[in-house]
Amino acid sequence: MAHRKLLYTNPEVDLRRKYPKWFDMAMVIAILLTALIFYAFKRFESTVQLEKVQDQEIKMEQIPPTQQIQKPPPPAKPKIPVES
Repeated sequence: MAHRKLLYTNPEVDLRRKYPKWFDMAMVIAILLTALIFYAFKRFESTVQLEKVQDQEIKMEQIPPTQQIQKPPPPAKPKIPVES
C-alpha cells in the first residue's frame, strides 16, 4: 500500500500544476521590465563630432570578355579486330 500512496500527489504541492501560472507571470514581468528600460533610455545624445570623410572617385575600367578555350575532341577509339 505504501507505493500506491506515492503515485498520487498532493495538489497543493504539485509544481507541475503551478508551472503555467508562474511561467506566464515571469513572461509578463520580463516584457514590462524590458519596456520600462526602453522608456527610461529614450534618447542617446552625443557631444562627439564625427569627421567628414571625402568621397573617393571610383574609376571604371573596361575588362575584355573572357575567352573560352575549347578542348580538343578526344582521340578516336582504336578499332579492335573481332575474331569470327
